[in-house]
Formats: sequence, structure tokens, C-alpha cells
Amino acid sequence: MHSIKDIVAEKYPEIVICDLDMIDSVDQLSENIRTWKNRNNFVFIYSIENFERHKVYLEQVRQNFDKWVFSTPGHHPDKNHVSNLDYLTNFVGHPDQPIVHHKGDKKFNLLFLVGRLHQHRLLLLEALANRNLLRNSLVSLQNPNKAFSHILPDSIELPAEYEWPEISRLGGFKNWKAQPGQTFNDTFLTVFGKLFPNVYRDSICSIVSETNIISNINYITEKTWMPLVAGHLFVLQGNLGNINFLEKLGFQIKNDFIPDYDETNHNMIADICAHICQQKSKHIYIHTKKQRMYNRNLALDEARWIRYHSQQLTLALN
Repeated sequence: MHSIKDIVAEKYPEIVICDLDMIDSVDQLSENIRTWKNRNNFVFIYSIENFERHKVYLEQVRQNFDKWVFSTPGHHPDKNHVSNLDYLTNFVGHPDQPIVHHKGDKKFNLLFLVGRLHQHRLLLLEALANRNLLRNSLVSLQNPNKAFSHILPDSIELPAEYEWPEISRLGGFKNWKAQPGQTFNDTFLTVFGKLFPNVYRDSICSIVSETNIISNINYITEKTWMPLVAGHLFVLQGNLGNINFLEKLGFQIKNDFIPDYDETNHNMIADICAHICQQKSKHIYIHTKKQRMYNRNLALDEARWIRYHSQQLTLALN
């Protein structure tokens, strides 16, 4: 397991690493910029979180400092950008991730762990509900503001056998904000990036809804990497070209059940899900076994991703 930051520290010890998650304010960053200028530093700006949240900091650096590059998970067209795969290499790519056995017919159609209800996720949920695809599916949904209440409930919890016991003991995700202090967050981090085999074993296809669908970038998080490592069929909602980005990395995504499609088009995604749900799950998993196992092995090939990170840094820094 490694982060691109580890490669920077090892190969370029003279470069200062600035993790934007550790920056609390524009004033703090201004002080850092003054220090970098005084010391004539070159700076590697790191953002693991959603790029949009850190945009103000990146613009502050851009306006006030010259010697820098920045790195986010995926692709960005900015000339100062360095691609990283840290959600895979630092969180999901555990060498001891369990092998999920996909044998026989599946109990459930879809697996959709929704997360925060961004607008693009709401539109996809509506499209799925309109096609009756949320029934007989494993769905985790918290909808406290009653968005799309004509078709979506306030809450959908996973059955107990499909939820981490550590999370269930705290009352499940519906009690996230009710927990004192950092209790829930701390517990969640202990299972973050780890496969819970049951949810993949018993469902046909994951719906991955990435953090944003912003144009011109590719933002790839653990949401995408986990079904790949689980050997699970998945349909991806995210930035246009995310699948192309994955295929350029060497992964094989499209097959007889997953065609080429627009990752931002929620209706197209729902139609693909509907088609998959009409197929025999045993047939799907026999037919795609070679491809799915190839993708898992590739994802867990840490040496390959160390080379990838090293190559990205060489292109940016030399």
C-alpha cells in the first residue's frame, strides 16, 4: 500500500508536500506560501478529496506562487496536474482483500450504496425507481430532506447480514450525525476501502455513482475501485470519460452486458441496469469471469501502480 506522496518523498526529498486536507484557511495557506517563497521551495500540492472543495486553495496558489504542481485522483487537464490513483493504492488495494466467490444465482439485482445525495445521484435514483429497479436490490440510502419524496423513501437500510457489524452497533448510517464527537467517523474509517464480501456475492451488479460529474476531469475514488477488486460487474455514473480513463490504465470494462455509454446520462445508465437485471446472473458471471479476475489482479498489482505514479511524477517534474 502506498500514496503518491510516498513516491515524492522518496524520489524528490527536496520537494515540499502540502496536503490540502491539512489546510484550515486561506490565511494558513498564505503563510505557507510566504515560507515557500522565502525558502525557494518547489511544492507538491496534494488533494485526495473532491477537487471542487479545494479549488479556492489551488487558485490561491496559482495567483501567488510559481513553483508547484498539484495531484488529485484521476485526470485533470490543467498543465500543473499530476494524476494519482491513491484511492486504489492507499485505501482499496490491500493485498489481503478477500476473494468474493460469485457462484450460482444471485439473491439481489443491484447494489447501490448511495452516499451523499448529490443531484446527479437523485436523478439516477429516480430513473431506477421509475423502472422498478430498486426493488429486490441492496440499497443504502439516507434521505433526511425528503428529496423526490414522491418516489424515494426517507431511508433504506441494508439488511443486517449485509452491513458491517461495527456500523450496525452504532445504529447504522441513519444515526451518523447523532453520534457524539467523531465516534461514527472514526468507526467508518476502520472499514473504509475494505470489501464486505456478502454485498457483492449476493448481487448481480454494482451501481457506482462517483462524487461528481464535472466535465473535463476524471475523478476516481474508492467507489469505483471496490467493485473492480471484488470481481463485481458494475455500471458507472461519473465524469464523462471515466471508463476511458480506466481502460487507458489497462482495465477491461466493457463487455456483452456493459456497452459503451455516457457516464453522465442517468437514463442510459438505468436502461443498462434494467437490461442486466433481465439476464441470468449465473450466465453473466460465467461469461465475464476471465475479465473480472483480470481486473482484480491488475488492481492489486502494486508494483505496477508504483511505476505509474513514478512515471506521472517524472513527466511533471523533470
